[in-house]
Amino acid sequence: MRHKTTLVIIIGFMAAIGADLLFAGESNGEASKSNTRFAVDLYRQLASENAGENLFFSPWSISGAMTILAEGARGETAEQIGRVLQLPQSARTGDASIPWKMESLHVDRAAITRSLIGPDDSPEARAARERIVQLRAELAKLGDSPKTVPASGGHDPFAEPAVREREIIEELDREREKIGSHELWSAGSLWIEKTFPFRQDFLRTVRKHYGPGNVYAVDFKGRHVQAREEINRIVARQTGERIKSAVGPSDIDRQTRLLITDTIYFRGEWVRPFPRWGTDDRDFTLADGQTIKTPIMTDTSEEFAYAAFNGDGTLFDTPDMIRSEVPSPQIPVADPFDSVEPAEPGDAPDPFGPDDLDVAFDPFADDPAKVAQYKAAEEEAAARRAAELAKFYPDSRGFAAVELPYRGRRIAMVLIAPNDPARLPAVEALLSAENLRTWLGHLKRRETEIELPRVKFDTTYMLGSAEPKPSSVLPAMGMTRAFNGGLDPSRAAQFGGIADSTDPLYITKVVHKASIEINERGTEATADPFGELPERPFIPHFTADRPFLFLIHDRQTGTVLFLGRVTKPN
Repeated sequence: MRHKTTLVIIIGFMAAIGADLLFAGESNGEASKSNTRFAVDLYRQLASENAGENLFFSPWSISGAMTILAEGARGETAEQIGRVLQLPQSARTGDASIPWKMESLHVDRAAITRSLIGPDDSPEARAARERIVQLRAELAKLGDSPKTVPASGGHDPFAEPAVREREIIEELDREREKIGSHELWSAGSLWIEKTFPFRQDFLRTVRKHYGPGNVYAVDFKGRHVQAREEINRIVARQTGERIKSAVGPSDIDRQTRLLITDTIYFRGEWVRPFPRWGTDDRDFTLADGQTIKTPIMTDTSEEFAYAAFNGDGTLFDTPDMIRSEVPSPQIPVADPFDSVEPAEPGDAPDPFGPDDLDVAFDPFADDPAKVAQYKAAEEEAAARRAAELAKFYPDSRGFAAVELPYRGRRIAMVLIAPNDPARLPAVEALLSAENLRTWLGHLKRRETEIELPRVKFDTTYMLGSAEPKPSSVLPAMGMTRAFNGGLDPSRAAQFGGIADSTDPLYITKVVHKASIEINERGTEATADPFGELPERPFIPHFTADRPFLFLIHDRQTGTVLFLGRVTKPN
């Protein structure tokens, strides 16, 4: 009888309910670095198999499930998994039968996960939560209070409430930053056939690093349909009913002996939400030059970080200050009343009197030449201004990156967009773990104007299968033997560290599901305008109205949690 290991990975970009897990140790950075290398490799493979399509996946979650799998792999199977995961050379044992030292990697991953999802119960955080409750109550009271106009003029009844409302919103922002407001839940779970001879040392390792409550014994052999329903009920309970069908009917059967699920959920509010009044349907230019209408959000803020790069990936020198040399169009404006004769006693009523309040006039109505002159001057000034500003950006081969922090500032989204809508593949060709770290290191917090489309889409990837398929991503990356359940023992999958069994244990499928939504969510805010000065700060304009790459990362450890691209919104 041939048995099989089914690995199913379910990812969601949505609100999540946190879970208390047991962790130990501090991050040494190796898991994060390996994860970034793996993320870039997986991105390349998915991009090659999904040409021109939107992409979205969680390298952190996929590598988490595969790290658990690597713990029980042996020989060539373990070697291949480690290479695909881009495990560091320092983790090598020198023993071909057990080629990787997994303990330090488990500890490192656990420390990163704990720091991301662990609740902040410090006195400052508790005080901040209490103050937030008070401020919200005051804000609600202000919104409900009646506003009446006093009988005598001279006082604006809306001025004082409006000022206080803004003060409350600003204080709420400061208090929220003390506790953060992103929600992240990440957990790997093992669902084991209750009668199968799993090695206790393997189960102990999983319980130690990923939580004792994440190993479940189920009846795959006798009641696989009921086992699937039980798994889905538990996952639904863990995620607050947000995921109700994590495991599909075809994911498990009576031959299944081990199911590994690794689930990560994230929801974050921007530090500075996009104002809804700044969203408008505008053109999104596709790679082939066609345009589609899509809601594009716009905002200008000092909360963003920006950097621009030349076509070869080197940093472009974006100025901090510029001198404006383009004047506004100087066209004489006709005075509509310069032909009015001085009033004499007994003349008609004043043209500004009550009888003429509704009279409309056009100063150039009788002079089409002046209308044309004015329009030409406007167009010339706009062209000169565009030419002046163009020198502050890379040429059409270049690209720009911008970082938008979520509340708490620990996690942020980074957008990378080419100047030419057709050149996203050129940016992708430059993408490497080293270049990505360099680009992120150049990001500089500064006032930046951003245009970003609303985005919402789901993805499902068959990352690997025991049945040969052209979409087997992990085998194409070098992980082949883990899927081999053939009769030839010399080529069969080697998972002797998971179970003591003479039956071949192998993976039948690796499925990855992900969803993402990007919108304005959060409290709306306003920005003060900047007046005309001889020398003024340069406010770069970043626009993602074209295909772009994006990632969500942990700014503290550099861990890439999510990675993807948008070629066509929605």
